[in-house]
Amino acid sequence: MLNDISLCVLDMAINSLKSGAKNISLFLTQDDSRVLFKIKDDGCGISDKMLDRIHKNMRKPIKGCGFNGLKVLYKVCGGRVKIISEDGSGTEVSAVFKPEFPLGDVTETIMCLINLSAQKRVRISFFAKCKEKSFLLDSERLSGIFKSRKLSDGERYALLKQHVSSGISGVFI
Repeated sequence: MLNDISLCVLDMAINSLKSGAKNISLFLTQDDSRVLFKIKDDGCGISDKMLDRIHKNMRKPIKGCGFNGLKVLYKVCGGRVKIISEDGSGTEVSAVFKPEFPLGDVTETIMCLINLSAQKRVRISFFAKCKEKSFLLDSERLSGIFKSRKLSDGERYALLKQHVSSGISGVFI
């Protein structure tokens, strides 16, 4: 079972990649009463028939990944999930959780997605906000920054991870 929000974000983003998305936007916001995460992509979307099946399956909790893992999380913590999709035009998944529910290792999740985005030539945008603090990361912009610097892959990865970690901890700590 996926037991934190960052793993659900990763799983949903991988589903977006599988759907052929070329742009994936991730939003993670927190206030005193809730944590909201949203993933929006421009992939192939979900047919009405499949969307109906997903909603029916979300009524009975089972362990697993994807929408089922998300379902288990929101049932455990009293949240809610919304899926908007149309066959051929992308998908948007949003989930609301209580703020005491663990975010997980958001830095590692974002680093994994950045690595995947480079391999698959997909643009990943990540926006995090908590109260008045925010952090924005765009894989396309990062690519341009790193092209102008002569760094080894290891140095590039270490600098990027430090940037992501600082940005996220600056928002959520």
